[in-house]
Amino acid sequence: MALTPAPRELLGRIRRLAAPTVLAVVLQVVGQLIETWLAARQGTAALAAWAVVLPFQLLMSMASAGAMGGGVVSAVARALGAKQPEQAAELVLHALVIAICAGLLFAIA
Repeated sequence: MALTPAPRELLGRIRRLAAPTVLAVVLQVVGQLIETWLAARQGTAALAAWAVVLPFQLLMSMASAGAMGGGVVSAVARALGAKQPEQAAELVLHALVIAICAGLLFAIA
C-alpha cells in the first residue's frame, strides 16, 4: 500500500490547487495592461505618472498577496488544524492591524 500519491495524481492535485491563483495573477496582469493603455491614451505625462506609481502598486500587491497573505493563511490553517480557533482569530486580528497600518503608511508616503 503506497502512502504517497503517484506523480501523475500529485501533478493533477497541484494543478487544481494552483488554478485559482494563476487565474488571479492573469486577471491582475490584464488589469494592469488595461490601466496602462488607458493612461497612454491620456498622453505622455499620464503614462509617465503611471510608470512612477506602478512599482509602488506592485510592491503593495506582492507584499499583501505574497508575504503577508501567504504567511497569514499558513498560520491560520495550522491553528485551525490544531483545533485552536482562538489563536486563529488572534492571527487574523493581528494581520488586519498590520494591513491597516501598512495601508496608512503607503497612503501617507
